[in-house]
Amino acid sequence: YHIPTPLAMKVPLGRTMALAACLAVLVCISLAPGSGRLTHAHIAVKSHRFSMSSVLKRPISRTRRQVPHVVQSVRFGKLTSKSAVEDADIEQEIKDKKGKGRRAASSRAGFDKDTGQPSYLSVTLKDISHTYGVQDVLEDVNFAVTTGDRLGLVGANGGGKTTLAKIIAGDIEPTSGTIVKQPKDIKLAFLRQEFWDDLDPERTLKEEIMAGMSEEVKILKGISDCEKELELKEVQEDPDKMQKVLDRLMDLQDQAERTKVYQMESRVDTVRNMMGFTEADRDMKVSRFSGGWKMRIGLAKILLKDPNLLILDEPTNHLDLDSVNWLEQFLVEQKIPMVIVSHDREFLDKVCTSIVDVEPLAPGSPSTAVKYEGNYSKFLRQKSQKFDEMQKKWDLQQKKVKEIKQWMQKFRNNEAMSTQYAQREKKLKEMQDPKSRDYVRRPMKVQKFFFRFPDPPRCPQGEILAAEGVTHGYGDNLLFEDANFRASTGNKISIIGPNGMGKSTLFRLMQ
Repeated sequence: YHIPTPLAMKVPLGRTMALAACLAVLVCISLAPGSGRLTHAHIAVKSHRFSMSSVLKRPISRTRRQVPHVVQSVRFGKLTSKSAVEDADIEQEIKDKKGKGRRAASSRAGFDKDTGQPSYLSVTLKDISHTYGVQDVLEDVNFAVTTGDRLGLVGANGGGKTTLAKIIAGDIEPTSGTIVKQPKDIKLAFLRQEFWDDLDPERTLKEEIMAGMSEEVKILKGISDCEKELELKEVQEDPDKMQKVLDRLMDLQDQAERTKVYQMESRVDTVRNMMGFTEADRDMKVSRFSGGWKMRIGLAKILLKDPNLLILDEPTNHLDLDSVNWLEQFLVEQKIPMVIVSHDREFLDKVCTSIVDVEPLAPGSPSTAVKYEGNYSKFLRQKSQKFDEMQKKWDLQQKKVKEIKQWMQKFRNNEAMSTQYAQREKKLKEMQDPKSRDYVRRPMKVQKFFFRFPDPPRCPQGEILAAEGVTHGYGDNLLFEDANFRASTGNKISIIGPNGMGKSTLFRLMQ
């Protein structure tokens, strides 16, 4: 049998029979006389793959032999080993050639074998600046996200938090600066504010979650296309064409193994259960889930990518209290480092281990970023302390500036003091030059936000609104039945409940 030539047949076999047939072919070849030794065999039977290394110790022949047509494809490694040392070298060579730098995540250098997570991770931003048109948004941003971080990005609306998250995710390129990733091939997943737009309300839960595995679906389609090509007569009769198809099939099968394509169903079920969905939910349409559950669908889709770093932009938007509590607990239990953009103080307090404050150093200037260790409450204390220290330095410098100006005014026309005058004049310029190390920037006070409700029209004291026996719903979906409540002047009433229970509908009824 001529070793480099593969066999391509059409006989459909079950998994067990396919393996038995493959073993029979290998044994048949191994018993043939010759001088070489089979060191590696790769067998592809439909979508299944079997690999065996150094399992046959007898020499095999390079002579072409007739072999039963029972397998779809058989490929063999190189022959020529003569000693145990050579065997080991050849096996390693085959493994290296087979991987070609595309080893699975669990076997990558510096990655945990079981979880696929790197033993150490860092994403370092160095001198990052970004401009939209003529508007400078970010300037000289420097900080790092490392293993164990749950980092919160905070700051005023429009300050550049989402832009910074997109730069970290690789969605946009910074105008200047560099991002250094360690290791270089880490996988990032980004749950955007607009993830709602990606949800198809007509899909079932299972279909929507699997829509996040587009790469895996593409690989499966490629394998299927290769198998169909191998059944074509013109391919079977042309060894070169067959070899090209088999090479492509092998490459796709390597990708399938690396991305766990054949475990798609089980992975979807695992993540679905992790998000709190039941078996009965899998065939429900996305449109029937509330905002909190839709957030879980979006989170499930990105977790299926097995990310090494998770980026969440305003994840608590539109969530009810139960959903926020669930999300807090879920994120704290994860071992994946994450970057979270949020305005929710309590959420940041419970989840984050460090805070990056994104704000301008002066009114009208682009934002920079300062990292603080600890949760949001600790950040506020540290920022307040830092502000007080900077204010003291500013006050002290302004006092010195005032003294220098008074001295210069006094001795402006005194020639005997001209040398001292020139020295003080130089010192004053340095203290007022932002590029000088003697310059002290005035700390920017946080602008407090004020608002007030307009005075209501005059009304009599006592009860101003009453609802008795109110029942309402949409179609077969009954939101509330026989509801009763009253509101009086001076009341401040909060209407709470899970998403989809009718809170907004109740407001509209009252109007």
